[in-house]
Amino acid sequence: RSMTQETVTTSFSSISSIEETDEIKRYRYFWWKTGNIHPKARWEEAT
Repeated sequence: RSMTQETVTTSFSSISSIEETDEIKRYRYFWWKTGNIHPKARWEEAT
């Protein structure tokens, strides 16, 4: 059910700032489902 930190790090290692938009959405969705806030979700940039 939960993602490991290694998986999280690998999924972001080669994604550019533009291409990672969908990934950020996935992490935010993951947060809504589990309550785990991941720093890669960039909540500080969410408006």
